[in-house]
Amino acid sequence: LDASGGDASNGNGGDASDIYVESYGGEIRNNADVYANGGNATGGNGDGGDGGYIKVGSYVSTEPSADIPARDITWSGNIYLQAGNGSGTGGGGSTDSLFVYLDESCCDDISRSPKAQFLGYARISVKGGDGFSGGGSADGLYLYTYDAQMADMELPGGDIVVEADVD
Repeated sequence: LDASGGDASNGNGGDASDIYVESYGGEIRNNADVYANGGNATGGNGDGGDGGYIKVGSYVSTEPSADIPARDITWSGNIYLQAGNGSGTGGGGSTDSLFVYLDESCCDDISRSPKAQFLGYARISVKGGDGFSGGGSADGLYLYTYDAQMADMELPGGDIVVEADVD
């Protein structure tokens, strides 16, 4: 999956689009590489394009009439969220964030706690671009799990496992 901006031979690199992968009551499984990179400025005095935003979320479904709990997220593809490099006196692009949400805020059944797993691949990369007039910024990597609720008790949230290099 590639939502990257294009390179420019004379001007600014193109901005990446955002990517949303969300499920309400179903599992998310991905084994492909995902790109939301800004384009490079390769000639003249252009700025690098901005990288995108990637959101992966598994949520509780409240449709049609019963709550269906969030399910597992299993991700085994590289994630590239990088800003483009500037050329000449241009600046590097900035990039947004990778957000991962795992919602466990439903259902009185705690026998199965969903988990988010990022494994079996090499890299999660969230980087700003290089440039003469300034490097671009990278916002960050955010991993969230929400507490589970059973009747009137709040219980610890599910696991988040990352077995990849993060840079």
